[in-house]
Amino acid sequence: MAKKKVARPVLSDLIEQIMDQHDIPTRKDFSALMDRMAQLENLLKQIHLTSGMGMGNGAGGRKAGGRKGKRAGLSAADVVLSVMREHGGEISFKEIREKTGYDDKKLRNIVFRMYKTGKIMRENRGAYQIVSEKKAEETPDMA
Repeated sequence: MAKKKVARPVLSDLIEQIMDQHDIPTRKDFSALMDRMAQLENLLKQIHLTSGMGMGNGAGGRKAGGRKGKRAGLSAADVVLSVMREHGGEISFKEIREKTGYDDKKLRNIVFRMYKTGKIMRENRGAYQIVSEKKAEETPDMA
């Protein structure tokens, strides 16, 4: 009878096993950590934008500061609208993204919804303007 060959361990498998046993981080671990940190930074920006920082020095010992559009309990669409108002009405998608800290997908959905409901209009590709209150009343419902 022929002897069965015993499978020899591959060096890369041994190295991977040692790294797992001793909790040594890999390049993949570091890149995942950096991605998570970027997500947390964006979340902090969003929290900072929607916090009640614009209330003054009175209630709760909060300090006044930063931009005027910071209000507690705003929806994401309200935050985008307040950024547009602060900017004077017309603003580019890139500027909205920079000021709100929202990721592209979320911001695209917000802008699309506001466009369909008639709250904003497109000036040209990537530039939007708030529809004035008077125009909004004249525009028929799209639903």
